[in-house]
Amino acid sequence: MDELELAKKAGVYLQSFARAQQNDWADLMQGVNPNQGYGRSDEARKAYGIAMALYDWSDTRWLNCQFPRDYASAADLREMLELSVKQLEHWLMELTQAWEACQQRDHYLETLPMVLGAIEKAQHGVKEALRQLDGSSPASANAEAFHIMAHLAHIADRFEQVLLRLKKRRANRAALVMEDEYDVQYLFQSLLALEIDDIRPEEFGGSVAGSAGRVDTYLPDYRCCVEFKMTRAGLDNATLRKQIADDFVLYGADDRYDFLFVFVHDPQKLITNPVAFEKDMSVPRTGLKQVVVSIR
Repeated sequence: MDELELAKKAGVYLQSFARAQQNDWADLMQGVNPNQGYGRSDEARKAYGIAMALYDWSDTRWLNCQFPRDYASAADLREMLELSVKQLEHWLMELTQAWEACQQRDHYLETLPMVLGAIEKAQHGVKEALRQLDGSSPASANAEAFHIMAHLAHIADRFEQVLLRLKKRRANRAALVMEDEYDVQYLFQSLLALEIDDIRPEEFGGSVAGSAGRVDTYLPDYRCCVEFKMTRAGLDNATLRKQIADDFVLYGADDRYDFLFVFVHDPQKLITNPVAFEKDMSVPRTGLKQVVVSIR
């Protein structure tokens, strides 16, 4: 598919996405108004302001997104999408800071997670449009499986924010702390259950060279397996690469799996140059149509 067709496809997708969300974003804008009883704190006004800004941004940039009527070239469309990603990331940062400020005062503001969820959903839609513009979002029989890989990546991207919210609890209740990869698997699977019904933990896989493996999480509806790692002292880049390479061989040889997602929780940031690590490892392997390695 040439650049023009990809741009048309991405524009139609984003316009359809924005139309589907517009009523919800309008209701959100009205619902989080501080006059509705949420108080007039700086954080409440911040949530309201971002909700209004999201509605305005989508109305002026995404609802009219046909190519080439609204954008003269694929480059113009890409510039708008990349600007949208940066703006959404800025709003996420502001909301996270507001949430932390509320937690320091032991104050729960209901509107913050409401607006945060809308921004995250918008971010997912814009990034999907960028993937379609790049030609990396397949419209094939494997589209559902590629969708779940995007969903897994979204959970991985938000994992640290979820942990941040779980660190502080009221009435001196114990917080959920990630001690090892089993804790990571426990929380990640719980988040995954929001969208997936058939989640099989600790599923036995096939054997290679006489050695049998057990996948951390298997999603049979998507022919997808998920592996979890957690860095610790002594687990350097080379060791982690070997562990993941062993996963490539084991799961690539099992005809039940087409997709592999590896989530590495790195709370102390021990992995050197994680972006390069992800790029090097996130390529199709023998027996696997897509591999994604995410370090967070």
